Amino acid sequence: MKMPVKNNVDGGGEGEAHLHVRIRNAGFIPRLLSIIRQNDTGDEWSDEDQPASNYSVPLQSMTLDPETEKFVVVALANLALDDRCRPTLVEDGAVPIFLRLLNAPEVPVVAGNQQNEGIVDGQEDNRMGALLLKLDCVTALSNLLLHPANFQALVNAGVVPAFLDLVRNEATTASGDSNSSREIQKACVYAMLGLAKDPGMKTRLAEASQKSTKGNDQAGAIPTMLAFASKNLANAELCGICISFFNHLSSRSENHELLYYEGAVGLLVRVLQKPSTAEAPATIYALWLDCLTTLAHLASHTARHRTLFDDGVLEAIQHFLIVSAADQRPRDALTDRNVIKSQYAASQIIFKMHELCCGSVVADGGNGPAPIPVDAPAFFACLLLLATQSAAKNSRLSKSAALLQQRTARRSALTIAKVALAVPHGARLLAEHVDIPPALNMVMRTGIHEAQVCAAIALCNLAAERAASTKGKPLPRVWRDATVEDFIVITLLRVNSSQTKGICAKALFNLLTHEDARDQLMRDGVLYALLKLARLESDSIRDLALRALYNISLDRKKTAQLLEMELVRVLAKMYQADLNKTMKRLMVGIFSNLSSASCILSTTTSDDEYDDDEDFESNTTVTKPVITATHVELQMIQEGALGVLKSLAKVRDPEMKLYVANVLYNLSCAGETRVAELLVQDESQVLGILVAQLKSESRDVRKYAAKTLANLSVSPVAVQVMTNDVASGVVSVINDVMKGVKTKTEATTPGNGNIPSSSGASPPICVESNCACVFTLRNLFSLETNQRKFIACNGLPTLAGLLTSPAMASEAATLRVATDMVCSLAKLNVGSSRDDGGVSYEEQLVKDGIVRALVAIAKGAMDGSTTTTEENTACINIATSLSSLSVNPRCHDGMLRDGALDALALLCTTNAGDARAPFKGLIGIRGETFALHCMMVIRNLSRQESPPSVTHSAHDGNFTGNASDGLHVTTSKAEDVRSQRLTSQPALVPIVLALSQSTSPQTREHVVVSLYNLARLRRSKRQLIKNDGVKVLLRLGTSAITAFKRHVCALALQALSTQSPPQLPSQQAGSDSGAATVSNTDWDEPHLDKVVQEGIVAAIATLADSHHHDLLVSVSTNLGRTAWFGTGLG
Repeated sequence: MKMPVKNNVDGGGEGEAHLHVRIRNAGFIPRLLSIIRQNDTGDEWSDEDQPASNYSVPLQSMTLDPETEKFVVVALANLALDDRCRPTLVEDGAVPIFLRLLNAPEVPVVAGNQQNEGIVDGQEDNRMGALLLKLDCVTALSNLLLHPANFQALVNAGVVPAFLDLVRNEATTASGDSNSSREIQKACVYAMLGLAKDPGMKTRLAEASQKSTKGNDQAGAIPTMLAFASKNLANAELCGICISFFNHLSSRSENHELLYYEGAVGLLVRVLQKPSTAEAPATIYALWLDCLTTLAHLASHTARHRTLFDDGVLEAIQHFLIVSAADQRPRDALTDRNVIKSQYAASQIIFKMHELCCGSVVADGGNGPAPIPVDAPAFFACLLLLATQSAAKNSRLSKSAALLQQRTARRSALTIAKVALAVPHGARLLAEHVDIPPALNMVMRTGIHEAQVCAAIALCNLAAERAASTKGKPLPRVWRDATVEDFIVITLLRVNSSQTKGICAKALFNLLTHEDARDQLMRDGVLYALLKLARLESDSIRDLALRALYNISLDRKKTAQLLEMELVRVLAKMYQADLNKTMKRLMVGIFSNLSSASCILSTTTSDDEYDDDEDFESNTTVTKPVITATHVELQMIQEGALGVLKSLAKVRDPEMKLYVANVLYNLSCAGETRVAELLVQDESQVLGILVAQLKSESRDVRKYAAKTLANLSVSPVAVQVMTNDVASGVVSVINDVMKGVKTKTEATTPGNGNIPSSSGASPPICVESNCACVFTLRNLFSLETNQRKFIACNGLPTLAGLLTSPAMASEAATLRVATDMVCSLAKLNVGSSRDDGGVSYEEQLVKDGIVRALVAIAKGAMDGSTTTTEENTACINIATSLSSLSVNPRCHDGMLRDGALDALALLCTTNAGDARAPFKGLIGIRGETFALHCMMVIRNLSRQESPPSVTHSAHDGNFTGNASDGLHVTTSKAEDVRSQRLTSQPALVPIVLALSQSTSPQTREHVVVSLYNLARLRRSKRQLIKNDGVKVLLRLGTSAITAFKRHVCALALQALSTQSPPQLPSQQAGSDSGAATVSNTDWDEPHLDKVVQEGIVAAIATLADSHHHDLLVSVSTNLGRTAWFGTGLG
């Protein structure tokens, strides 16, 4: 307490203090009190006669001189300055005397003229003396209150009402009063402040009311002090005492409602709105500190928050913060500390009001709809100012003040974090203030752990929000310029806590969710910072980084930007075997997105035909991709993607395996030839991974693995590696895949051949896998070793069954590829010696179903879906294959059984729309080479086997046996079946007749021999005669250059003219071959007249003259031999 008298005494020597004690010990206190008591009317006053609380009895000092009374009171007041004398004064009854003197009536002032001027002056002197006397009494009572032993006694004696009366007394505040009257009130106010500091008096003062002498209720302590402070608002000292009084009362929550009710908030706001220049810095900031501390206490009363808002508390705080920051006047350390304390009190108020200002559901108790936030721009302005000022460094602050400033920074950051977390309006309201994120960056720069955590939480939530855009204008930046870069620097360099780094990582992740700003944010380094944080041993940060990368990698336009960051290298370093399944899926998903970014279809189908990724993935054609200049696949491999994929391929997760298969497929689509070489030569054993994927139970995995192998097999280096890799056994595994896929997807009903079961058509995915396998085999067959491996693993039946499947009927491209494969297999053993000890190579091929495969290929090649060039190429390949197989006589029955003639009929059909001339222009369309191979097949298949009894001498050309080859009519069952299969194809004779138009001597020779062979068959004989075969033979025979052809034509004509084929006469019989005649009784065919009319007998006689009899016999022998490439009859 600041009392002038006390200060003077305290400043005295030690001797004066001892004097007070000596006076007390000498018993002067009772004597001084008795001087005043003896002047009472009646008997001498004692404590027993008058209660201590009764101070309303008027003091009658009729005989006591005023000066004596004054000196006595001054003496007692001086003794009250010594703490050792205070209990004695109270015990001896000084309190009632002081109270009676305080309640003494005022000396009236009588207005007079010049005549009684002296009287007036005397009255004025008396009045001033009375005021000084009261001042001494107040001083004495105030000092007596300072002793703990006296406090309760003085309160019980009625000191509080007495002081309040003096504070309210209008006489003491009149305009003409001297400084003494003001000092009385000041002393009373100080005394009230001292009472308010006592813990037991805080609630009693708030509830206290005084009964006046007239019995009227008077205002209590709070209204009295409020009124006094309002009247003395301009007086910083008196107003400050009152506000300190309210500050102490507000520390008890029981007083809050009364303080609100009496209007204390309004007074505090008025004081806070005062100009800072009205008082000295020390005075004004001390005054504002009390105001803000009181408001901080009152803000704890949540039910009256609306009152604080309506009374302008937020605007007052904003005014204080702005003025204190702008005040350039010199301040001492104590003033600086008061400013820091005021900022902390302001942060407490703002924190307690944030629920009201942001419309949090907590403010409404969590029940019902969320309250609408009040329109409080000052709230967010205060948040910004507090965060900025508390984060600013001030070297003048003492250690304790600096610690308090740190508490303010923590409180401000906590408030902003609370607002950012408030549902549903908090983050949106904060986002409208673009200066909040930079202020939070300042808070994070302080290095205070708690403040950094709270600021990071706020920034994390703000990163997900966006300020509303103005109509007609683009969206603003997520954060103000340079804020993002500053946040990144702070995150990487200023934050040490792993917890805070994790929150900052979430903030960076949220920033990247804004698609329209993602490019700029990535240029600002957000993704780089997130990847830097991911290097920490934190699974949560790694998960965030991977999720962000996955989301960004979905946009193929970002691929180049990601590769510039060497993303794959970063992920390869980040990968650990102990990562959880989710993170591994994200990592392989990123690889999948990156690797698919540059795969653009480059086929006859344009890019526009693929509307989405599903259409792209469902394309069954193995395509050649067009890679951009970045060479995505090559860079991914060089940065270590394969090592990660090798590890991920071992994870027992179906989805993971599918992702790995997809990535390998995307990488294999690269146009850069080095990619395929690196894939198959890498230490990661990609080939082994693909082989394992081919054995997977997942159809999608098998599809991707098959397509990957198909793409890799385009490279000769890859083909060589696959061939040499015995452990992988690529050819055998592909065969197993095709066999397995067919078994699972094209199961047939027993007894119904290839009729699909009732389960429905095979899924497209299986067709894709089969097609890819076929393409892979086609490329592998460039090496003969792989062809033999395929035959050795019994792959041809699988391929044949696959090609004859109904599901493959529409796969024209695959069938064309399969044609090359089958042709290469059919011609693999051409020119090699046959193994007479067992099944020959050609026999094995036919047994495995190569003819059936060729028939299926022929059907696909002739369905009209291919170009003329592709169709002719397929036709020549099929014809070449069939001719190669027909060289071996043991294959004939199997070829006829499997439909070799049906395949020829399909290939030779050039005019399907005209049933009368389906083979019109055959040679002109297909070419001479095709005609040659077709006739070789027909000649070889139509000849009959020599009976076992026939022997041949190579030296003399003699034949022994019952009949010659081709002329003996066998009656065996096998020959009958063979003849039926030959004649069952109605197009056979028309094809031979159409191919007779060939200009090639070799082809014409095969035609002549084939016509002879067909003329020996009953049904074919009829077809030949019906289709003008006689004329063809006559033309071929008459135009033949060699005698061999003429004589074969003669034999064919002879066969047509008889019911049974004529026997070739032996050389020993010596009979003329042309002497054979036909008896009318032996010819029972309906075409006899036609044959005779055409002069067939004369033609035979002409062609077979006596000079060529020996040659004719030789021809008859050679007709049974097999045709071969580049020979006449074999």
